[in-house]
Amino acid sequence: MKIRELIEILQSVDNPDLEVCIPVSRGVPAIGPKHKVTINGHTFGFDWDNGTLFLNTSESLAINDNFTIEAKKYLQRSYESYHINSKENPNFDIAETLKKYFLKSLQNIERKSNEG
Repeated sequence: MKIRELIEILQSVDNPDLEVCIPVSRGVPAIGPKHKVTINGHTFGFDWDNGTLFLNTSESLAINDNFTIEAKKYLQRSYESYHINSKENPNFDIAETLKKYFLKSLQNIERKSNEG
């Protein structure tokens, strides 16, 4: 969405006191109003994000899809492996170990996405 599109939407609203929110999924159905996070400010992007307007929310919005979950597991195993093996074996090859964990994580993601 471009800012001009957002402006058009906002100009069509009759009540300027409406609360601005983002609907979110909390993993369970809402009884009553939808689950939502309020917008409490904005920041302008810079450097790589130049040309972007970010809306700041009252709570962190996190995506926990299969890729993110497997990436977190991969990083944790990599960290543990490095600290355990580098102390025991001065010739420990962290690059090869990271490659192994990363490939296994990608295989897990593919397997889970094929399961539905």
